[in-house]
Amino acid sequence: MERTLLTKSKQNERRYRFTTNANNNILRLLLAAFMGYQIGWYRKLLQLPQQRQQQTRTLDEKHTPATDDSDDTLHRLARIASTARSNSVNEVELPHSCGVVFFYHIPCTGGSTINHYLLEQSIERNGTSEYFTFWGDPRAKVSWDRNQAADALTKRAEEVQRNFINGMDKLVQNISMNEWRIAHAHHNSFHLNESESVLSNWRSVVESNGCHFVASVMFRDALIHSLALHKYQEGNISREEWVDHLHTNDQLSLYRYDTQLDYFLYSKITRNQHAVDAQVKVDRALQLLARHFDIVAVGGHEKFKHRMQQFTGWEDKEMPRRNSHEGTLNFTKKEVENIQKLLEENGDINFMEKVKLLFVDNPVISL
Repeated sequence: MERTLLTKSKQNERRYRFTTNANNNILRLLLAAFMGYQIGWYRKLLQLPQQRQQQTRTLDEKHTPATDDSDDTLHRLARIASTARSNSVNEVELPHSCGVVFFYHIPCTGGSTINHYLLEQSIERNGTSEYFTFWGDPRAKVSWDRNQAADALTKRAEEVQRNFINGMDKLVQNISMNEWRIAHAHHNSFHLNESESVLSNWRSVVESNGCHFVASVMFRDALIHSLALHKYQEGNISREEWVDHLHTNDQLSLYRYDTQLDYFLYSKITRNQHAVDAQVKVDRALQLLARHFDIVAVGGHEKFKHRMQQFTGWEDKEMPRRNSHEGTLNFTKKEVENIQKLLEENGDINFMEKVKLLFVDNPVISL
């Protein structure tokens, strides 16, 4: 009787062990399959596709509606991720000994904090770097008749950019070894979408001298950025009038506000003069980021500073917050939902999601 009970007990124990081991094996197989899928997807994202080479669309071309095909989207993202300048830095070569730091300052992203940090590296603040900036918002000087202001604004904006480009042409020349120079681009300094070749030329000049051109930009969550812009509201305008700048058909940005996507492409003044759809704007902005920008961040000023120090070899300095607007934001749920909807229609939500995926959360780099 005891032997029988003992045998059954051992059999039950073996069955339990077998069942437990089988369950563990199943879990391992499921986990391995899941990880394999994730790794395979990520490799597919980062590898430059060898097939289906698609001609890059620019804002100067007649656009076709963006495809909803997810595989096509994956291929587009793979091309961007695999060729992005910020993802292809040879970390062994850092820090560089000389060059130009170019900061493209988008409003209401904490850019004033970064600009003041760069100023601390300048000769004017007992640093060692030559610092240059030239910018201006001509909308502050034009009487607001929407039907008459466009031509005057465009002329003033072109004048601002012309002065900035002339200054940059001088800044990138004859850089000595162990010398860093700094450029700060802000309102109308540089209309990136139309002046891409100028940016490429500056990099070529600097690199031909054995130095490096480090282009950087800071973004912010799209919805938070638009809500925070309301703190800059000037004049006696209603909430409805203020929200008007988010409409894609507002090409003049009457109240001097711009979404991050539009500011990155056009800086100030006329938005989307080629009347392309939101996806084309997003594709173009991602293309410009991948081609030209070495440091791309979404918030995270300390990480931004650390990455800048990795490139330049600058000593660590504090980066106190600047131009921080105090106050309370009061928006109803309906207003927030409307702003979110307008940002989606303009392409900003999609743009910031792709920026985070390809340039910030990408494990290839570490800000």
